[in-house]
Amino acid sequence: EPPPKDFLQENVPIYIAIVIAMFALQSGVLLLMGQPLLPATGLVGFYNDINGPGNSQNIFDWYTFTHILHGFMFYFATYGLGLLLPVLTVNYRYLIALATSVTWEIVENTPYVIDRYRQTATAAGYNGDSVINSICDSIACTSGFWICYFTPWWIILLVAIAEEVLLAVFIRDNLIINILQILFSFKCISDWQAAETKVRDIEIYNEKP
Repeated sequence: EPPPKDFLQENVPIYIAIVIAMFALQSGVLLLMGQPLLPATGLVGFYNDINGPGNSQNIFDWYTFTHILHGFMFYFATYGLGLLLPVLTVNYRYLIALATSVTWEIVENTPYVIDRYRQTATAAGYNGDSVINSICDSIACTSGFWICYFTPWWIILLVAIAEEVLLAVFIRDNLIINILQILFSFKCISDWQAAETKVRDIEIYNEKP
């Protein structure tokens, strides 16, 4: 039985237009919600301080890696859909992943979710994402999707584990911890994260002349 025809692959301009439209929708809605286009602190490539005012405002930060993991999860979730519905080729699955990411980025910047983030120790001053950061998060997510497409599953698993471990070591946060804290806000995790913040504040104070 021949594989199903892929309308998107045969009509690349339409495919590209849909992708651009999704990013434009994401940008427009966030601007209407009052999120800034660019960070007030000045645009940098990689923002290192998760407690600083430029976190979730710049092109890349530590949480970019968690969005790559989102892409991994969306790939395998839509892979299952593709088995049930063969008409869902990888290009349609990519659009589903992108639409899911765009939807989450909008929901993530609603007052309710921002307030939930603020209740965690690593995001006390969180005010939502800048538009440029949010768009780059979706790009990171869909990049993770395509990385999965071209990479054996066991390598993806090792990369995901390594990312989670390294994020926990360097910033005391990662995708799993982030989800747990948003849903349940465990005090023991908050205390552990807050201890790192206090250590960083002491180091900054000692560096002052």
